[in-house]
Amino acid sequence: MKAQAEPTDGRNSAPVVPTDWDKVLDAAELLSRQFVRDQVDLAEAEKAGDYYVRRKCDPAAMVKYLHEMATNPPPRSKRTQRQYTALERAFSAWRPEGLGPDDRARAWGWAVRLAKASRRAQNHQNNQRRR
Repeated sequence: MKAQAEPTDGRNSAPVVPTDWDKVLDAAELLSRQFVRDQVDLAEAEKAGDYYVRRKCDPAAMVKYLHEMATNPPPRSKRTQRQYTALERAFSAWRPEGLGPDDRARAWGWAVRLAKASRRAQNHQNNQRRR
C-alpha cells in the first residue's frame, strides 16, 4: 500500500496547514482597529494586501514595497505618502502569533473589510445624531 502524499499549496513542497480562523480573525480585528485609529486609506491598504498576495505572501517583499511607497511614492500627493507610511508602520508592528504568511494575508484582507464596516457604522451613527 502506497502512502498518500499530503496536499501542498502549489508554491512549494510544504504541506498545507489548515487555517485557524479564530487566530486569523483575532489578528484582523487588532489590525482593523489600528487602520481606523490611524485613519488609513482602506483602498491603499487593499492594494498593499493585493501586492502581498501577488508576491506569494513574502513578508520581506511587503516591507520593501511599503517602505518604497512611503519614501518614494509615485507622483501623486503627500496624502498617499502619509498613507503608506502608516501602512508600513502597521505591517512592521503587526506580529500575529501563530499565523503563517498565507494566513497573515487572509487576516490583512479581513482587517480591511472590518475597518470598512467600522467606518460605515461610525458614519451611520454620526448621521443619526445630526437628525
